[in-house]
Amino acid sequence: MINVSQYEEFKTKGLITISKVGDAYAISSKKFDPQTGETLTSEVQSLSIDELHEKKSELLAAIVNIDLVIADCLAAVDVLPVKPIAEPMTNN
Repeated sequence: MINVSQYEEFKTKGLITISKVGDAYAISSKKFDPQTGETLTSEVQSLSIDELHEKKSELLAAIVNIDLVIADCLAAVDVLPVKPIAEPMTNN
């Protein structure tokens, strides 16, 4: 699976391209030698629309769960009284 979080940036810089190969898709990523900067052979991976839809569904489900946790946190703040960690010491 491709790193979708950097897709737009890499596409804009011309570092990745998607092409159709028959009924399938391929994504080609340019690679460079980290020490010399010399262009290396591009990495080509198959790309599945079905896998992308599955990943999207997983991420949307995670967002729903995150929203539930946020709502519960906010509800806890509104419902539970805030208590100090320790009682202040008094000199009697």
